[in-house]
Amino acid sequence: MPTALLTGAPAHAAAASALLERRGFSVLDGLPLPAPPVDCYLQLPATGRPGRDLPTRLDTLVAVAAHLDRRATVLLALDDNDAGRVAVSAELLVALALVVLEDYGRPDARVAVLTLADLYEPALALAD
Repeated sequence: MPTALLTGAPAHAAAASALLERRGFSVLDGLPLPAPPVDCYLQLPATGRPGRDLPTRLDTLVAVAAHLDRRATVLLALDDNDAGRVAVSAELLVALALVVLEDYGRPDARVAVLTLADLYEPALALAD
């Protein structure tokens, strides 16, 4: 059974975990990290405040990167309450995530940034 790791603020964790389980993943919630490679990583916003949790998110991605499968799907969810900042945050988050994943030998990992509203349907198709 493929595994998915879920990190971030707990406000949306139950719903996100249920979605991943419905998609056939065995969900690991937070740390400590497992020994086998993780197939999918879903990072929820850490603070729920767009643009203010970037250092926390990058630190968490660095901690997780070595545990990801080389072709893992990395889904980075943004809080959609601040629509003006979401697009800018998404571009920056993708660029930084790709650098981290490259540094940890995961250049084939797929990265997608989506809003919490978009999370609950189309984005999980990437993990198939």
